[in-house]
Amino acid sequence: MNLRKTENLEKLCEQLYELPPKWDEIISRFKSNPKFDPNRAFNLPRYAGYFSEIDLDVRLEELAKRHPDLNISLDLIRKEETENYKFDLTSGRLTVCSKSNPDVALCEYDKLLLIDGLPVVFEIKIRKWESGRKNKYFVNFFKPERYQKKLDPIHEFYNCDVGYVLILPKDMFEARLNSKHPDSLYNQFKKDNGLIVPFYTNRYEFKNDVLRKVIENKLKLRIF
Repeated sequence: MNLRKTENLEKLCEQLYELPPKWDEIISRFKSNPKFDPNRAFNLPRYAGYFSEIDLDVRLEELAKRHPDLNISLDLIRKEETENYKFDLTSGRLTVCSKSNPDVALCEYDKLLLIDGLPVVFEIKIRKWESGRKNKYFVNFFKPERYQKKLDPIHEFYNCDVGYVLILPKDMFEARLNSKHPDSLYNQFKKDNGLIVPFYTNRYEFKNDVLRKVIENKLKLRIF
């Protein structure tokens, strides 16, 4: 399986970064989840994960409405099976497991859509605040052996190549953009048709945004 990108997919990615977060909508969707418990506390990274995934949903839905010319289709797979995999959307996020081990999820997809008939997986990585050696957390997502494993079930379902969009914190995106190593994993990822989009802000500002919204909406916070 090869990664593939199209002109319309690149247009979508260019617009994705420009939209500001709709915090009222993000919080509303978070609270309207059937599993929401107002007495349950999460730490900041967990809230960041939930909020960023909802934010991605909101942005893509908005762009699909604004740009019908991009031929975007959302919410494609719910409860389906292929020769080797089982898909399920009942958890609120599309998950896949192997038929040989159906009780263990292989992975979860932040978002899957079709654009011009091309299946595209979006993955957003924003929760790690640390710097230094911990930045290797982000580098791992450029490795073919990692993302191919995640995309194989989608490839099998649609029987075609797959688009892959990785959304990184703005500071990490800029650090990779300015890389002086032409053979780095980042540059190879781009050569292989992987797409990288910056989040609307950096890790540290997002941490502050998340904390502010947790406090404003009186959500329970676990301090560790």
